[in-house]
Amino acid sequence: MKNKNSEKKRNRSQRLGLAVLAVTALLMLTFSACSEGGSTELENSGFESGSGASIDGWSQYNYKKDYEGNTDCTQITLTSMEFSGQCVRIVSQDQNDARIYQEIQVQPESNYCVKFDTLYENIDADVPETERGAGLNVSVKDGLERSGSLYGSVSEWQTVTVYFKTVADQKSVELTIGIGGYGAESSGTAYIDNVRIEKVDSVPEGEVAFSAAVSSSGGQDAPSASIWMKLLFLLLAGGVIAFVIVVSLKADKENAAKNNPLSQKNPLLNKKDFIILIVLVVVCSVMSFYKLGNAYAASSYWKASEAGEYVIVEFDQTETVARTVYSNNIPANNNAVSYTVYYETEDGSGEYESVFSIKAGAFFEWEHVDSSFTTRRVKIVSTRSGLGVNEMGFFRKNDSGEYEKLNVTVAETSYNKELNENHNPAMLFDEQDTVEPYSSYMSSTYFDEIYFPRTAYEHIHGYPVYEITHPPMGKILMSIGIRIFGMNPFGWRFMGTLFGVALVPLMYLLGLKLFKKRIYAFTAAFLMMFDFMRLAQTRLATIDSYSAFFILCMYYFMYDYFSQKSYEKKPFWKSLLPLLFCGIMFGLGASTKWVCLYAGVGLAFLFFLAKYLEADDIASGRALPANKEKSWFTHNFIPTCCACVVFFIVIPAAIYILSYIPYMAPSPDKSLIDIVLDNQTYMFNYHSGLTEGHPYGSAWYTWPINMRPIYYYSGSNANLAEGMSTSIVSMGNPLIWWTGLACIFPAAFYAWKKRDKGILVAFVGYAAQFLPWILVTRVAFIYHYFTAVPFMIFMIVYVIKNLIEDGVISKHVLWIYLALVLVLFIMFYPVLTGREVSRSYIDNFLRWFSTWSF
Repeated sequence: MKNKNSEKKRNRSQRLGLAVLAVTALLMLTFSACSEGGSTELENSGFESGSGASIDGWSQYNYKKDYEGNTDCTQITLTSMEFSGQCVRIVSQDQNDARIYQEIQVQPESNYCVKFDTLYENIDADVPETERGAGLNVSVKDGLERSGSLYGSVSEWQTVTVYFKTVADQKSVELTIGIGGYGAESSGTAYIDNVRIEKVDSVPEGEVAFSAAVSSSGGQDAPSASIWMKLLFLLLAGGVIAFVIVVSLKADKENAAKNNPLSQKNPLLNKKDFIILIVLVVVCSVMSFYKLGNAYAASSYWKASEAGEYVIVEFDQTETVARTVYSNNIPANNNAVSYTVYYETEDGSGEYESVFSIKAGAFFEWEHVDSSFTTRRVKIVSTRSGLGVNEMGFFRKNDSGEYEKLNVTVAETSYNKELNENHNPAMLFDEQDTVEPYSSYMSSTYFDEIYFPRTAYEHIHGYPVYEITHPPMGKILMSIGIRIFGMNPFGWRFMGTLFGVALVPLMYLLGLKLFKKRIYAFTAAFLMMFDFMRLAQTRLATIDSYSAFFILCMYYFMYDYFSQKSYEKKPFWKSLLPLLFCGIMFGLGASTKWVCLYAGVGLAFLFFLAKYLEADDIASGRALPANKEKSWFTHNFIPTCCACVVFFIVIPAAIYILSYIPYMAPSPDKSLIDIVLDNQTYMFNYHSGLTEGHPYGSAWYTWPINMRPIYYYSGSNANLAEGMSTSIVSMGNPLIWWTGLACIFPAAFYAWKKRDKGILVAFVGYAAQFLPWILVTRVAFIYHYFTAVPFMIFMIVYVIKNLIEDGVISKHVLWIYLALVLVLFIMFYPVLTGREVSRSYIDNFLRWFSTWSF
């Protein structure tokens, strides 16, 4: 009996063991299959599962809805068709980027074929060819490329076939099908059904496969989040620190051995320097302020105080209105309908029919509605209070198809005069000279201008603050231009452009300190003036101009302290002046953008290294303090550190806190300190939790090679001639940025060889502004490299200087290089400033790589 029981237990154990082995084998096979790319099967590929806006297995991307709160522009739903049951219908009444997408497993460096059945109507049908968006297309989410586009209409279902190719290490993609694309919005209707995908050995002859590469922020194993990136940061930062310390020590020892001064004297400015500075500023100002934006815009507005307010306007005679335009003030009402526009159906009848509704659109951006109607009177009625509308205008088309503005007269208004005298309905038509039939960057906000000028405007009027993801100083500075020139494109861009121009003479002044010769100071200023990003970034009303300027100022003053020995100064307080000015610049910078805090690390390193070098001078007997009877430690080091507490903590903190004063007007019940603390918490949580990808996001290591420029403006609503285009893109001048990358190690070589302590400031500045981005996991853009560019330029000039002085090249090479930089700048000037040029010129001469989208 015992033997039988033992045998049964043994059999059960064997069966259990076999089962475990079978499950293990199955799991291994499954894992093996997944590791080789997995299945490319799509879930719910025929869209038979789900209803309404809920599509099982698929996600939706709707730019207007997700980012602007516009729920009426586009609908993505399931609908029944006779073709094969349910299918997806995408209806975009206006230009938008709307798609469905699903994640699938793929194999790296492989070709895939995507097929789907479609029926589409009026895809960009009434849009001129040069203004069309991406149409109906296939892409991958956050991808750099997409398939060919489909436009117009088809009367019968057809099967579309496209191909894409994955890149190295790519194991999954989010396949998207839809209407439009980033910066290439389209309108129309598309029905999509029976999506299929399969891996193919090769792409058929005559077909083109788009790359499935995604921007670094698209969620594909972001390198900045890995342990390897952290180790790389430590290696590079440690290398820079060690290099700067060793070169500094050797420089002081060898200068002392050769009886050379340990302090470097700065050249004095003379008449020639002032002439050069004036010429640089004038030239830079002309090209920077040219066509910066209109110096006029509607400043008064109608802001209904209650529902039912209205204004009736009439034309000189009965007219057929072809286009209505309007510009919104501060968005309100969570994108709910705030006004309705009606037209009188018959002259004098008093009966009105609705044409369209007005919701909160982009701040100070002209919207246009091409709904045609014939009437003599138009009535605009408020449906709720809160939203301000700056101005409205009406246009007819003449025999040539051109828009002509219609004269309007306010015939009747109705509003509560006790509540709304300052923003009454008549103000909707009191600045008709500002109304234009087309919208462009000259008359409207573009890109992030919907945030920063709005907040500057709110600071002026004491309204609740909108843009609170950065400290206030940049918006306060921007508001100065608005106060001087008015709330118009020129006004809100003026101060940023002015600071961008100021970067050029500042580069000359710091270059003169670094290189001691006028020709090299001029070269540094010239390269900054004709760098693409300096122009494009500072003409845009964001806060990057100010942060770049303040950071360069910090190092301008810290250079004096680092390159000169404080114990040689008489009286002692004079040695503190560079630190005082540096601290003020640090406070202004930190109050503008947190990226300036990176500079604080570089400044602290240079300060403590300078003091260590002084201590080494005293200890080694290389130098004696100005007062031999007093201890350097107690009479120099300790007082200087105490002063730095004031200069770099107290003063910056005071500037930072006081910059929040504009926040107090809309929050009278909160103390200034509470406002500051609350905003610091919000900013930290916002930036640390910013995980959303962006089609124009880019990894830090792609910035120096200009891999992914950022596309700011497409001019899709501008009045362009056939075959013409207008764009604004921010990127670096390739001859500057690529040369800069190539000059880093040669500059280090010459600094070591010649024991040049002064140029080390450029190395520290570059590392402090660039290397921290290795650790940043949020989406980043190429313009984050902007604050490192001045230091890269100094390294270029330093290498050129040494090559010339060593007889390796002649000065003719320098002039040729500068000429080529200027030629490239002239070539790209149109796409940096929104100038109108032929599309073929952009495609054939400016788009050097597929990742350069503009």
